[in-house]
Amino acid sequence: MKKINRLLLIAIVGTLMITWTASAQIIEEKNGYIVRSGYDVEEETGVLSMNALASSLYSITQGEINYHSNYVSSGKTLITYDVDWGDSDNDLGLQVVTPDGTYLGYYHDSIDGSTDGRIYLEISNSGDLSSGSWKGRVRGYSVSGTEYYDWEVIAA
Repeated sequence: MKKINRLLLIAIVGTLMITWTASAQIIEEKNGYIVRSGYDVEEETGVLSMNALASSLYSITQGEINYHSNYVSSGKTLITYDVDWGDSDNDLGLQVVTPDGTYLGYYHDSIDGSTDGRIYLEISNSGDLSSGSWKGRVRGYSVSGTEYYDWEVIAA
């Protein structure tokens, strides 16, 4: 019986440690905006049930900046950015500019504690998000050759 209790305790502690290390973290708070990053943001916030504003494949080279713009209508409380290139040897950066002129970032691959060729961010506000054109800037900070990345923006 003691062996079963000990195994159960180890399993519970292990689950808590995995959940704790994978949890989304606040990485910036500015002008009422809260920026979080982490692998389980989708599960925590229900991002999977939201409507995609954009999802496309782009290319970038060393030092280049690609500009993206997505319109967010009023009443939205959450916007996510998913920049996925999968090659951890290259480093891209993401900066977000809100319709009210707040600059958030530049964020890099390792912002979530893992270097895996992906930047996944969730941005919220204590009230609704500013409606209008949200701008994203993807910069090739350290890119060998041409890197292709997927750009996905979702708002709810």
